[in-house]
Amino acid sequence: MSCLLVSSAFARTLTVGDGTAYPRPSDAARAAQPGDRIQIQPGTYYDCAVWLADGLVIEGSGPETVLTDTICQGKAIFVIVGRGITVQDLVLSRARAQDENGAGIRAEGPNLRVHRVKFENNQNGLLAANLQDSELQIKDCTFVSNGVSNASHQTASLLVGSSGKLSIQDSKFEQDRGQTTILSQATVTEIADSQIATPEGAKGIAIRVSGGLVLERSILEFRREPDASRTALMIFPGDPSLPLIVRNTTLQGSGTLLLNWSGRISTMEENRLDASSILETTSGAWFYRARTNMRQVYDAVRAGARALKRHTGERLPQ
Repeated sequence: MSCLLVSSAFARTLTVGDGTAYPRPSDAARAAQPGDRIQIQPGTYYDCAVWLADGLVIEGSGPETVLTDTICQGKAIFVIVGRGITVQDLVLSRARAQDENGAGIRAEGPNLRVHRVKFENNQNGLLAANLQDSELQIKDCTFVSNGVSNASHQTASLLVGSSGKLSIQDSKFEQDRGQTTILSQATVTEIADSQIATPEGAKGIAIRVSGGLVLERSILEFRREPDASRTALMIFPGDPSLPLIVRNTTLQGSGTLLLNWSGRISTMEENRLDASSILETTSGAWFYRARTNMRQVYDAVRAGARALKRHTGERLPQ
């Protein structure tokens, strides 16, 4: 407790902008100490920053504060390494990386909070690393035109690796260009009071989740012409004890609300669909499980063969 009080007592406010001690966000990032508040004045900054200190609050002035066209470490406009950081009230735009994974934010530290941030025209809006026992909170944010339409790997507005919890509230996702708008491998994904459109591609899916899901009071929207084979929400196998709840949610356009490959029994309550739409289906689940099992067997055989090769020094047949 005493360490926290000392940190709070010595926390500072670092102001970023022309005529200040920190003309660019990266200047403040290098000087920041745990618990500091970084206030970025209105303007367009062709800059990026790596935030290392814990407990920072990094804030702009809303739409007038824009960081664009520059990434750090080949990753993102903001690379968040510190713990318990809050980013709010700014715009992150046009992140481009050679590997097509450039992001507005790359979250590499746990327990990040992102409030009132607009992610626009990035290869990924926000990309979070595998952070066990971490919570990522997205609140009142807007994601527009993120993703890469022809990438050889997954891109998305929001791409989250294995973590404890992903929480999305009061946010809007539109005009995504990847294969999926939200792709989450968090243990539990909670989404409330949000509007999420499928990507612009014909086969795009709004949400893909591996783990538990609680989706409430939201709108899922198909962006393409009517096609009854489309799916808005896909759930992959995971811990059978985790929740699978979709309630008070509207599906706009014709298609399937939930493609359930999890093997869990869902709770579907008070959802609104067109008469031609399907609430839930498990179609293809058996094929997915069989293919996954076959792949696991194949990988195990190959791993055993490689181990044998290392042991005997013999060349394996191709």
